[in-house]
Amino acid sequence: MRSVLVAAIALGLGGCPHAGPAIPALPGQGGPAWTEISSAHFVMWTDAPAARGKDLIARLEHHRLATLEALDNHQDSAKIFVVALRDADEVGAYVPSEFAAYAMPYGNAARRPTIILAADTGDDQDERSTLTHELTHVVTFSFLPDQPPWFAEGMAEFFATAKFYGATTVELGRPLAHTQQALRAGHMTPMADVFACHAHACMDRKFYATAWALFAYLVNNHLHELLGYVERLAVLPRGATAPTWAEVVPSLPAEQLDHAVAEWLAHGSIGTPRYEIEATVFPTTERPIADGDVLATRALLRASFDRERDPVATHEAIAAALAADKTNVLARMVEWQVAHAVAADDARATAAAHPDDWRAWWLLGYTLQHGPEAKEAHDKLCALAAGDPLVDVPAGFCGPRAAP
Repeated sequence: MRSVLVAAIALGLGGCPHAGPAIPALPGQGGPAWTEISSAHFVMWTDAPAARGKDLIARLEHHRLATLEALDNHQDSAKIFVVALRDADEVGAYVPSEFAAYAMPYGNAARRPTIILAADTGDDQDERSTLTHELTHVVTFSFLPDQPPWFAEGMAEFFATAKFYGATTVELGRPLAHTQQALRAGHMTPMADVFACHAHACMDRKFYATAWALFAYLVNNHLHELLGYVERLAVLPRGATAPTWAEVVPSLPAEQLDHAVAEWLAHGSIGTPRYEIEATVFPTTERPIADGDVLATRALLRASFDRERDPVATHEAIAAALAADKTNVLARMVEWQVAHAVAADDARATAAAHPDDWRAWWLLGYTLQHGPEAKEAHDKLCALAAGDPLVDVPAGFCGPRAAP
């Protein structure tokens, strides 16, 4: 069960919103070059210098290895899509101001776990914790696709405590400075409110600190109960509603946890185990990214963060991406995500242009819905799914009687 404990994460740290000037010109219009950098577990699209991108992807691989080693999880996983924008200003042009970086699960339009972050993220403890936080989050979406926020953020804060000693030793469990400051500044959020929080509006610094305290308390004092809750999350079908803590562990109600966690923080001891990891070098490959893919990436970001806040900007971003490349798979997937429809001829052309991309066949099958052509798209999708862990289809979709 330790392998399942790689749980969800989405860390909110400070950031500043910026307007259009933070977004540079396209490469074809004199802007910075975009590069795809691929490693064993990541595909990064970045407009930062390629050397910076390679350094960042090496750090991501290192963080991933350390996190999985600490959890005794050595299984391989789907490649993670990383959008590494050149700096915090460019990130702030898309991502809400309360986030310095953001992780999205499989259900986003890219149809793979996705992280958006600044390529100039530094390597001090605070910025390293942001990377670890987001990385742990996105790695675990394939294990636990639906977690309640208290669990996601508590696990996030717990694994964000990773402290590295050289290249091969990592320590976990020591609370971060911002967590300690939030706890000193006032009492914890009542556990009943923490369990009930399901919106960004209630996820303030006090919530994050309390979620860390709760999760760390359970790790140190009630690991059996915590693992039992993880087991319930692990068997949930994707998209299902997670059970509440009270439903799974009625012996530890919120009122009891209020007192127990406070007592533990005041008088208990926090374990800080160290883990040895292997010093591994992950080779990378590079290729330039054209304007069409850059525009599709920007459309993905707009659709993810501005679809309701600024629908006009979202539709303009999609239109610009499709004007540059009408068969761009990512752009068409974003169009589907926003409009829930793609013209049949456009879906056919996209599948014809990208026969090895399962998303193109997914798009065609869901566009046509019925008939021999839809069945052919379904069969091609399932053939690609058989050997590709990136394929995000509902359970049973590729069963013997399944059809788009």
